[in-house]
Amino acid sequence: QVLMRLDAERFRAQRAQREASLQAEQQALQARAAGRQRAQARHERYRALHADRLISAEDLEQAALELAQAEAAYRETGFRVAAQRGLLAETQEQLRKTEIRSPISGTVLSIDVAPGETAVPSTLSFSGSTVARIADVSRLNATARLGEFDIWKLAPGTPAKVVVPALDDAELPSTVRSVAMAPVGSATKQNAALAASYEVIVDIDGSTHPDLRTGMACRIEFPRSERATRMTLPTEAVQTD
Repeated sequence: QVLMRLDAERFRAQRAQREASLQAEQQALQARAAGRQRAQARHERYRALHADRLISAEDLEQAALELAQAEAAYRETGFRVAAQRGLLAETQEQLRKTEIRSPISGTVLSIDVAPGETAVPSTLSFSGSTVARIADVSRLNATARLGEFDIWKLAPGTPAKVVVPALDDAELPSTVRSVAMAPVGSATKQNAALAASYEVIVDIDGSTHPDLRTGMACRIEFPRSERATRMTLPTEAVQTD
């Protein structure tokens, strides 16, 4: 569906101008085609007259020269017609892009521009670069960050539970969608275990809570690993002999 339309008056005027230019070039091409046809007929007639020795060789050469000039003029006009068609297609594409359509089926969460403001074409978060936010709210997801000592315990498909404090600690069954392979932050010398965190995205299964909203804080609980308990000890206790 069309969400909004950009001001396209300049492109409409440009399209009208290029349509007129294309029509003029097409008419010129028709005239060049008629001129080439006349030059061809005259050249054929002069060849027959020259064969009967009724005209001189210079007259035949002049007719051949005029035919070559007519051919060149016809090809040149044909190139101009093709160029005008390309410019018109470019303008029509720009005009088509003034209608911003939804790329997915979903719900408009916010409209970030107002009539009269300038939309900035950019993939960065510049003011005006985002015109609207759309999401498929039929299936929400939650994001968590886990440290390196816990991230290895999870894999896509692992069951989880999302707890939303704002909804009276409502518990929503979920499933791990993806587990990042690279940390989102670099480790620091003071506390490498806390600095290195990996992003985990879980999909909330089934029908979501009717009052659940995007941006709410939540707690994600993962099942305890069934693996054997490992001994842990402070880093200072590990020495090299």
